[in-house]
Amino acid sequence: MKKSIRLSVLLLFLSALPVFAGDFSFVFEDARFHSSYWGGLAPFYVRAGAGYTGLSLIDGQQTEIVLVGGGAITSNNLWTDADGLPLVKAVSNSDLTTNMYSRWQWDLGLGLIQGLFADPKRANPVLSVYARYDLHNDNPAGDDLNSILESSTNQSAYPDQGGVLTNSLKFGVEFNRLTKGDINKGYGAELWTVVAPSWMGNEVLGDSNFYNIAFEAKAFYPLLDIKMKNSEKQLVGIYAGDRIRADWLDGTAIPEYFQEPVTLGGKMRGFEWNSMGTQFTVVNNFDIRVYGLEFIDNTNPVFNVFFDMGYFAGNYYNTSVSDSGFVSSTGFEAAINIIDFAQVGFCFAFPLTGENMRLQDMTTDIMFMYKF
Repeated sequence: MKKSIRLSVLLLFLSALPVFAGDFSFVFEDARFHSSYWGGLAPFYVRAGAGYTGLSLIDGQQTEIVLVGGGAITSNNLWTDADGLPLVKAVSNSDLTTNMYSRWQWDLGLGLIQGLFADPKRANPVLSVYARYDLHNDNPAGDDLNSILESSTNQSAYPDQGGVLTNSLKFGVEFNRLTKGDINKGYGAELWTVVAPSWMGNEVLGDSNFYNIAFEAKAFYPLLDIKMKNSEKQLVGIYAGDRIRADWLDGTAIPEYFQEPVTLGGKMRGFEWNSMGTQFTVVNNFDIRVYGLEFIDNTNPVFNVFFDMGYFAGNYYNTSVSDSGFVSSTGFEAAINIIDFAQVGFCFAFPLTGENMRLQDMTTDIMFMYKF
């Protein structure tokens, strides 16, 4: 019943957006999967919301207020051994049978993006406040996490193992000269920090005490752009894209959910999600992307060839175990672009330098949205 009510409220809200089309926009932030539901082929958890630009705090400058939220059950792997220590070497599949776990999660975020210059796409400070609740489940989908999370070592390595309430603050500045579509163009950069100290109520349930300093730069260059005859629909389009992202994530209690996208495995292809989680990680992703055959507006097949390389160093999160290394990979992605909102398909990646945890020469992953 509660699910039906939430769905009805969401549908009512979305149906009202066209009335305020000039002020409201759809905002997408994240999507996660659960391997035991829907065959692992569809996003089970989507964090999304709306942006509002109907007011201005500085005369002549755009002000945007963003409200996003989400909630569902997701799954993931913990890259630890039986004693709860981080895995620093590749292992066989048989050693990972108990590393899968599930987690209910709910989050709500409020953000403010304020223009500073005459060009609203030039530079903007970003301010966001997030509250999220996570609860790890013992066996909601047949997953066995007891041997991983219940050891004394893991009680400190995973401070959110029994559930956690985390309040965090994000602030930064972004420089935006990007034009997105079938053929992305331009460049942009963002510098930000996220802080979640204990005194923000982060010891009420579980424990959170960490900070993240991050930098990301992107650039896209069109190589070919051919439209169908007498139409704006894409016949074929090719462009190159490059991204650099560097993170420093540290603290005495970093919840597992906040670790995932910052790990090197969370930012590059060919290596398991959530692996290589050390204090410092930096990655360079390079893509050649091909769009074509847009018979339906904003819906067409996509094919990407990529080369990723990255470096990790420092202590694994919440431990005194240190490691460092350089890894690289190449591969391709085949997907369907759906109304310029999502790209759903598969990624085939081949490690070139370093080994993934499962000692595979090739990895195959479901892709929902691009890595950058």
